[in-house]
Amino acid sequence: MYRTILALSLTVLALVLAACGGSAVVEEEAAEELIVVNMNDIYFGESNDNVNNPPIWRVSPSSEVTIRMENMGALEHNWAVLKAGESIPIPFDETDQADKILFSAGNVAGGASNEVSFTAPEVGEYNVVCTVPGHAALMQGRLIVEG
Repeated sequence: MYRTILALSLTVLALVLAACGGSAVVEEEAAEELIVVNMNDIYFGESNDNVNNPPIWRVSPSSEVTIRMENMGALEHNWAVLKAGESIPIPFDETDQADKILFSAGNVAGGASNEVSFTAPEVGEYNVVCTVPGHAALMQGRLIVEG
């Protein structure tokens, strides 16, 4: 009888340990998100009035964001996020105002596409511009990071 109880107890203990195995430590992975940026010759997105009707891209804080840039125009473009609280200086000169840029996706030639990734910043609203000389006055948007 003693052996039966011991064997049964060990079996139950083994099952409990097996059920708990591997689940004691749970690692959270950063969410992955996709932003599609349509670039036209003088604007981002569907509206050619980015100043009054800017496209808005929404992501979660600390998420891994892939930016898929589709340049449907003939001109070269960029997609750059300014630091929180930074307004869009006009004219925008990337060399003189590099300290205002939080993230730059790099230039995409006319008719080309490219994908890059970055980690989303903290909750807030960020201005987005094309940093190609002369483009920031018309090519603007907003990145909204919300939790």
